Amino acid sequence: MKLTISFLLVTFSTQIASLKSFQNGYYYTREGTKISGLIEFHRATFSVFGSKKSNIRFKENEEAKLVKLTADDISSFVIGSDSFSIVYNIKINSASGEYARDFAKVIMTGRVNLFVDMSGSSDGRSDFENDRYVLSKDGKTFLWHLEPQKSKKSISGFFF
Repeated sequence: MKLTISFLLVTFSTQIASLKSFQNGYYYTREGTKISGLIEFHRATFSVFGSKKSNIRFKENEEAKLVKLTADDISSFVIGSDSFSIVYNIKINSASGEYARDFAKVIMTGRVNLFVDMSGSSDGRSDFENDRYVLSKDGKTFLWHLEPQKSKKSISGFFF
């Protein structure tokens, strides 16, 4: 009896913990259709064991089947008040881990758009979050490595 109760408590608490990470939101299909439901965001990761694009896990409701979607599947998504869009040709670390398409959080839009690419990396023992600012003027070209000493010419092209 104690074993059964313990099993039920562990199962129930695991289910509750997994639901806490899902938040109300919606995404847009590549065709522009808005789909509402519960969304959980996962950062792009690069490690000695390989890399994974960022993705969302989506459920229409708590009982619905889980669907994993990447930037290849959808055009954008919103979780709460945070919007995420697609950025192109982003490296998530200085050595490798480049993605042709990935999600980035929208910080500001205007003549120049500002995003944060939220990725992670691992050296096999420790995990690191690598948030990098990304600029885009036209939605096609993205400047992700904002080190003025190395990128003066690239950065000046965004403002002049």
